Amino acid sequence: MIVFESIRWKNFLSYGNYWTELKLDRSEMTLICGENGAGKTTFLDALTFCLFGKPFRNINIPQLANSINTKDCVVECVFKIGGVKYFIRRGLAPKLFEIHKDDKMIDQDSKSKDYQKMLEEHIIKMSYKAFCQVVILGSTNYVPFMRLPAADRRAIVESLLDISVFSSMNTVLKDRLSINKEDIRTCETSMEILDSKKNTQRKYLDALEEKSRSSLEGIDEEIKKNELVRDSLSDVVVKGGNILSNISKNRDLKRKKEQSISDLKRILSTLENKLNTMDMELSVLMTTEEVPCPSCGQSLTDEHRNKEIETKKTKREEVRVALLDVEKRISVEEKFIVDNKLTNVEQDYERFQSVLNEHRQKLAVAEKMIDRLLSDADKIKKSQQNLQKEQDLLDELENKCEDAKKHFNEKQEEQKLLSSAQSILKDSGIKTRVIKHYLPIMNK
Repeated sequence: MIVFESIRWKNFLSYGNYWTELKLDRSEMTLICGENGAGKTTFLDALTFCLFGKPFRNINIPQLANSINTKDCVVECVFKIGGVKYFIRRGLAPKLFEIHKDDKMIDQDSKSKDYQKMLEEHIIKMSYKAFCQVVILGSTNYVPFMRLPAADRRAIVESLLDISVFSSMNTVLKDRLSINKEDIRTCETSMEILDSKKNTQRKYLDALEEKSRSSLEGIDEEIKKNELVRDSLSDVVVKGGNILSNISKNRDLKRKKEQSISDLKRILSTLENKLNTMDMELSVLMTTEEVPCPSCGQSLTDEHRNKEIETKKTKREEVRVALLDVEKRISVEEKFIVDNKLTNVEQDYERFQSVLNEHRQKLAVAEKMIDRLLSDADKIKKSQQNLQKEQDLLDELENKCEDAKKHFNEKQEEQKLLSSAQSILKDSGIKTRVIKHYLPIMNK
């Protein structure tokens, strides 16, 4: 309960540069009376100005200072609350605002609004509207309680019952609800984005894995096919090489036989020429009567010519025998070529070598293909490291989704708590219970 002891002022409205003081504690009730314009309402303006920094009537604050002096406008008020004495001093031109508690000034805040808020909430415990509606009743601008706007009626009742804290809590709660709803919407958007990213990453990873798996399967199949071809060609090339080696031996043998036949034919030709020459010489010796000696040039005697003819015939027979022997050897060599099927060995060698070279080229192509496929398989296996990176990215997105879902659930739980608190702090909640409890007392 506030017990006012005194109030005084100077240079306030029509009052000059002298103190006007009213003692309010001489008796339990003080009556102030006077003619119109005597200053009765000025007392109310001075009291409200001293406590709240604005007058009771609708007067601009700069107009409160005396219009003649226009400075040193000061109002001082002394009152007690629960045995604690307070002294308030407020002024204009210059501005002045002091609060003393038991003759000791309370430290002023950097902002006068905070200093005023401390006075209203912690000392007077009443707002300006409640003070003017309950404590001060003036006919000048008094409005009955029921004619006040709902907000003003609420403020007055809350101030009287000291339940304005619930309105303040409700205001803070509304801000928290708004922030929480925005956080929930943000969480939902974040969850949708993360889910979309996670699904996209999952599809991308599945596509990479499928591509890698199908590629490796296809490469393995191609490698197996080419290995079969390679093994088959390797056998063919090995066997063909052996066959070609045998053909090469036969070709060399044929060439050796042909060279031998050629040499024998040259001998045969020489022997034939020699035999022809000997036949001519015998013909000359046998048909001509006088034949000169090839050594001395004299004519041969019959005895000597016969002897020379016998000698020539003997040599001719030897040449003929040698000629027959060479022909026989030639026939043997040719028969050897025919019997051993060496006639077309050159064509067989060339044809078989061509086929073998073709198979060797195919074998080389198959081996190169296998090497290329193995290289591609190695590249794909190395690229699977990128699959692990993509899997790590997917795991990270899944963890973020879990965190976002957890945060979303926390915000929803907080929303439930805030909604419960809102139902308690709204007008139909705890304030209604308090008012219903005290309303009969107020009416009485």
